[in-house]
Amino acid sequence: MSDGNKKGWFIAQLSYAGEQQADSLVAKEIKDKIGDCDIFFPSYKEEVDGFLINKTLIPGYVFIRMCEKISDPFQLETSNFIERIITTYNSDKGRRVKIVSDSYIDSIKDKLLCEIKNTNIKEGQDIFISSGLYENLTGKIVKIIDKTSKVLVRIELSSRVLLVEVPQSCLSEI
Repeated sequence: MSDGNKKGWFIAQLSYAGEQQADSLVAKEIKDKIGDCDIFFPSYKEEVDGFLINKTLIPGYVFIRMCEKISDPFQLETSNFIERIITTYNSDKGRRVKIVSDSYIDSIKDKLLCEIKNTNIKEGQDIFISSGLYENLTGKIVKIIDKTSKVLVRIELSSRVLLVEVPQSCLSEI
């Protein structure tokens, strides 16, 4: 059964074949099966050692906006690219499509923007700390501890110099 009147997004788990394909091919297959709809892959492209690679925040999943055009989201389960639709079960209504809110999707998009924003940071770079314990301070990146997690930052406070670990998501370029 479909929850066609619900607003929000439903989640499709990609099959192995779906994970190996380009997002554009999977999106085309989805639209061929259920009609024109908004599709969100929680990923971004990054150049590493001269190669363009796809970095995924939530591997193996795609989000599809529920709209009036979609009469049966479960049609996607016949696709070679979709393993299953994420559902809940209700003893009265049976298998129901699990819906996530627009605000949940927006929070994922915000996290992706942080990831994209911080892929170009380098040792020796001057930065501004935009949130966290050292919010509104500036410093210099001493060492990148983990490409996707934290950096060691040198902060000068009046008469002291501190070396602190800061999540990359808290940094902005100056």
